[in-house]
Amino acid sequence: MIPTRSIIEGVAPGVYFTDKGYLREVALGNVPGASLVTKFGRNPGSAMTTLEDVWGAAGSRSTLTSEATMEVVAAVAADDAAGLGARSVIIQGVNRALLPVQEKIATNGGGTSDPSIQKFFRVYRAWVADAGANNVANTGLVSVRVSGVGLLQATILAGIGQSETSHFTVPINKRALLVYVLPTVASNKKTDVTMWQRQELWRTAVPYTSKRKVMGWSGIDLASPTSLDVPILFPGGTDIWFTTFAAAGSTVTEVTYSLILYDI
Repeated sequence: MIPTRSIIEGVAPGVYFTDKGYLREVALGNVPGASLVTKFGRNPGSAMTTLEDVWGAAGSRSTLTSEATMEVVAAVAADDAAGLGARSVIIQGVNRALLPVQEKIATNGGGTSDPSIQKFFRVYRAWVADAGANNVANTGLVSVRVSGVGLLQATILAGIGQSETSHFTVPINKRALLVYVLPTVASNKKTDVTMWQRQELWRTAVPYTSKRKVMGWSGIDLASPTSLDVPILFPGGTDIWFTTFAAAGSTVTEVTYSLILYDI
């Protein structure tokens, strides 16, 4: 029988096996209070000797200091509520209370959508929910930013239908176990990939918590899968993200990682 939860004798309650059978049961929704999240990020062209986030835009994402409404910006006319491309986009993240929020927003081809009703403190995923033609996603670039031409928070590249950002925020009512990481560099460019965290996001005044390195891969030029026999724990209210730094020339960096989220 495949175990759905196993407690190791002599180890404190709440320590679980992360074998493939257990992970499969979590993914199938057969483990109460647990869910599997797989995140992926892609930097399509990081500049030489420049530290950039692994997400779908250049540079690093600007971290919000307060919650805000979001707007969706479509670069082409076909991505419209009545068009052939992306008709709506779902934005997912957490609010200032660090609880999960999401909202579906109609696109406005070649322009800016109405602002969201929900307020977001972090955005960690966006995807095309509805399209105007079969087997079609967004025709052009779709961006998610703070309402009123504010800070960019996510992008959906043309034809992809999904944001590619390595950023994730563990909701305050969850704990997360990192069980798998796969960084990939698309060319023979020696690249440093680093995983970061910042905890206690509920702090609203100085002193704020500092970002901290979780792990890193130095000088990789292909793929470097890391399956963790001892998972890494992230408490609720933690930012997680990856950066890339190419020693010479620009390159493409992708990261895929999996977390088990446990209810608190």
